[in-house]
Amino acid sequence: MAKLGVTPTHKTVDDIRGTILSPSLVPYFEVQFPVPSFLRGLLGGGTDPYNYLTLLCSEAVLPGNNLITFNVDNDYTGVTEKMPHRKVYDQELTLTFYVNAEGVANYYPIRFFESYISYIAGEDPSDDETLKKLKSPNYFYRMTYPDEYMIDGLVIKKFEKEKQWQQDAQGRVTAKPGRVVDRELTYEFIRSYPKTISSMPIRYGEAQILKCTVTYSYLRYIQNNTFASTRTEPTSSPRVASVPNTDPTSKNTTLSKEAVQKILDPQGYADANDPQKQVEALIQKDQEMYGDTWPAGSTSITKPKAPAWYNLGGLI
Repeated sequence: MAKLGVTPTHKTVDDIRGTILSPSLVPYFEVQFPVPSFLRGLLGGGTDPYNYLTLLCSEAVLPGNNLITFNVDNDYTGVTEKMPHRKVYDQELTLTFYVNAEGVANYYPIRFFESYISYIAGEDPSDDETLKKLKSPNYFYRMTYPDEYMIDGLVIKKFEKEKQWQQDAQGRVTAKPGRVVDRELTYEFIRSYPKTISSMPIRYGEAQILKCTVTYSYLRYIQNNTFASTRTEPTSSPRVASVPNTDPTSKNTTLSKEAVQKILDPQGYADANDPQKQVEALIQKDQEMYGDTWPAGSTSITKPKAPAWYNLGGLI
C-alpha cells in the first residue's frame, strides 16, 4: 500500500530556532499616513503629520479578506461543493492613537481627523465666516467630491528588530548599541479616508492616557510580500471541455476547428470526408438546380428546370 504524505523526520535545533523560537512580536509596527492636498499646510515644522501620527499610533489591525462562495450540488454523488466567485476585503481599518498635550500640535490626532472629516462634509470650522454658518439654525452641508479626499499611500509595516552582535578584544560577544529593522511585511491601502472618530470618555478618578480611535475606510489593499506563484493565463483559443490532452509535450493543447467538429458532430464529420457521400451530395445539388437529366430507361435529355426566380413576369 502506498504511503500517504511525507514520512515524519527528526527536527534539529536550527529548525526549531528558525520557527518556534523566533516568533514575530506585536509591538513592532509602523503606520505611515498620506497627507491630503487640503492639509498640505501641516507639512514641515512642528505640525508635520509624519512626526506625530506615526509615533502616536499605538494600535492597528492587519487587514483580512475572504472569498464569497456559492453551492454547487449534484456534480458528485452526495457532495455539495463551495465554489468561490468573489474576493471581498474587510474595507475598514481601526487605528488607535495616544493624544498628546504638549507643544503647538497638542491634541494632534483629534484635531487632524476632525479637520479631515470636516473637509469631507464641506465644512471649515477654522474659518470665521464658515463658523458662523455652522452655528446658524439653517445650517446645511454639501459633501466633497470623493476624488478630493480618497487617497492612496496609507501603509502599515510590520517589522522585526534584530540584534547586531560585536566582539571585543577579549573575545566577548555583546549586542551593539541600537537595533536595526529587519524583515518587513507591508500593507498598502487603496483609496482610503477616515470614516469614524469614536467617542472618547473622560472622567474623574485614576489618571489614564487619553486615546483617540479612528476607523479608516478603504477600497482594497495590496500585500507587497507574498510568495511568487506560477500562474497560467487562459487563452482566447477555442477549447472543448472534458477532452483529454493527446500531446504529452504540451501543457495547453489547442484543438483545431476540424477536431472540434469531429467531437461535436462525428456523423457529419464522417459524411463530409467520405468520397461516396461527397459525390451523392453533388448529384443531389445538381438535381435540385437542373432537374433529373437522365430518367430511368431513357437516353434523352430533359429540359432543365428553371430556378424559381427565373419564372417571373411570364418569361417562361
